[in-house]
Amino acid sequence: MDLVTGATGLSGSYLVCRLLKSGRRVRALHRPGSDRSWFHRIAWLELGANADMFLQNLEWFEGDVIHADDVQDAVNGCERVYHTAALVSFRDGDKEELMRVNVGGTAHVVNACLYAQPQPELCHFSSTATMGKADGLIDESTTYVSDEDTSFYARSKYQAELEAIRGREEGLKVAIINPCIILGFGNTDRGPSRFFRNARQSFPFYPPGSNAFVDVRDVAAYAVELMESKVFSNRFLCIGFNATYKAIFTEMAEEFNTKPPRIGVQPWMVEVAWRLTSVTRYLGIP
Repeated sequence: MDLVTGATGLSGSYLVCRLLKSGRRVRALHRPGSDRSWFHRIAWLELGANADMFLQNLEWFEGDVIHADDVQDAVNGCERVYHTAALVSFRDGDKEELMRVNVGGTAHVVNACLYAQPQPELCHFSSTATMGKADGLIDESTTYVSDEDTSFYARSKYQAELEAIRGREEGLKVAIINPCIILGFGNTDRGPSRFFRNARQSFPFYPPGSNAFVDVRDVAAYAVELMESKVFSNRFLCIGFNATYKAIFTEMAEEFNTKPPRIGVQPWMVEVAWRLTSVTRYLGIP
């Protein structure tokens, strides 16, 4: 039995499907009241005509990683744990929740694995945000450096990775992967999947700069392969390609046969948008 936390998220959904296709039995941890509709859409896409057969090996388990007892109950009896659950937010108001979910949740998963008998093997989904900053290319040996420009999300993921390393130092078998921006078919109201919605709606703006991107199916395959290979040391970048935001948004628009983005977002635009958002939130305007 394999446990997947964050099973209704983008990475979690594809990972569950990958494990089911490989013949594994899966326990999927999801929060109370979570929307599973996108998971089922992804499952029918990934599992195809045999979806019903594969899904017989799926067990839904209601709980939240911020609650240690929920996590312990979910971990018990599992051979492998894939920890994908995380909060992605860059809002100042979410700092406390980022710590509760990303750091506290990871600590609960690590502790639950340490206490379980027999101990399961753990695959921790980290992020390239924990690799630090560098003028040139980064790799797994890049030292994490935090400054005033470092997002609180990046800080929370770095501290979460330290929890995973702490578990390794206490004797737990822990594999760590560090994906970049993950792209794939999924809930277009959440995460990078919103890029596709914007492209389909001819959203005219694109941010400056570039980033690294990876297909969610590759992330799922990589995680499973890493656990099968029994490599429980170091950490591993999971990157597909590098591209400017303008290039990736333009390619998406071309696939949808819509207008590509044409207005680069300038720093002053971000400042104005941030202030307008703050004012409307203060006034209670949705």
